[in-house]
Amino acid sequence: MPNPPYLIIDVRNNYGGSLEEIHKLYSYLTTEPYILIKPSQVNSATTPLKTNYFRKGNLLQYTFKTFTYPAFFFAQTFSTYKKDGKFYYKIKADKPAKPDKNAFKGKIFVLINGSSFSASSILTAKLKNDKRAVLVGEETGGANDGTVAGFYSYQVLPNSKIDLPIGLVLVQPDITPTQTKKGVLPDIPIKETMEDIIHQRDPQLNWILTDIKNEKAKNKKYLMK
Repeated sequence: MPNPPYLIIDVRNNYGGSLEEIHKLYSYLTTEPYILIKPSQVNSATTPLKTNYFRKGNLLQYTFKTFTYPAFFFAQTFSTYKKDGKFYYKIKADKPAKPDKNAFKGKIFVLINGSSFSASSILTAKLKNDKRAVLVGEETGGANDGTVAGFYSYQVLPNSKIDLPIGLVLVQPDITPTQTKKGVLPDIPIKETMEDIIHQRDPQLNWILTDIKNEKAKNKKYLMK
């Protein structure tokens, strides 16, 4: 099957996922060797143990966790390393990787908006930095230069009793940082209005489809000369 010329990825309203997933996905989106993220910093060697392992569960779950805790403790204890006075968490995505043999070689468009967070913003920041995609839509909610996530310590606020997850790992895409304290900015900014939502219009996707149509027509005209 021939490689199609265009690919549209929609990460609007995508709150994130695992680094393993986007690491695998990126291998299909690039044709060059790459490193997805920078080494991920944590506060101390014991940070991975602050994840509320026994946080919630029924009796059966607690029993299972009790038996598996030694393995968890051992794995987390040896998951960090110290370099230049700082502690880092071992993650496969910060190692050099090669593109998949079936990697997409055509033009990539990515739809983003203010509800694109965490892994989706890491992926789009990397794609933009490597000039591998055209980003269309609105600034992401997740920061361009990195996020605090990985795993969480859940803390109950004393007054509201809100169970608040606190990210423990600084995860940064392997890019030249913008230092703007902003989300990932689109190459083609297109805002969705209330009228668009009411009438179920998608101006961002429509822009991409129109651009593809115009490019195909231009290429066809060029080939006919």
